[in-house]
Amino acid sequence: MNLMVLIQGKPRNGMKNAVGSFCRRALELMILLAMLLHVVAAQSASEYQVKAAFLFNFAKFVDWPADAFSTVDAPLQVCVLGQDPFGGDFEQMIEDKTVSGHRLEIAHPEGVPQARACQVLFIASSEKQKVREILRALAGVSVLTVADTPGFAKMGGSLTSSSTRTGCASKSIRRLPSGPT
Repeated sequence: MNLMVLIQGKPRNGMKNAVGSFCRRALELMILLAMLLHVVAAQSASEYQVKAAFLFNFAKFVDWPADAFSTVDAPLQVCVLGQDPFGGDFEQMIEDKTVSGHRLEIAHPEGVPQARACQVLFIASSEKQKVREILRALAGVSVLTVADTPGFAKMGGSLTSSSTRTGCASKSIRRLPSGPT
């Protein structure tokens, strides 16, 4: 199982603080995910149940910029672009859950224009031929993009994660682009 992540948006507190905060949170997430994978593996969870848990938990570690939500009480939209591999697992997992005071909601955008409203976007493997195009269209949007497509990190991903028999190992972390502070 491979899971790759790309965070796009503008660093808010300077490049050094953004990279340090991202790396610290990524490490915390990797530890949390390793523990989660151990527990979930013991329960014979499916690959996409584990990925659904990863998406939910990763959303908790993101400092969402104010412009990521249309209103203060808007839901945090976790979207699946393409053929949904999760089935009902995702809906069951996030039922009645919140992240940073935002109720979680699953959405299935029909294309990239609708996906720009998502906070977390899982790009299904059915869209693997369009990944570069999708990432270009989302440039500058505060959205956490996730895919299990091979080579996702080489296409611009920030964090590459893969499961092993003993947990989760980070394969690559790249610096976020610098921007205005």
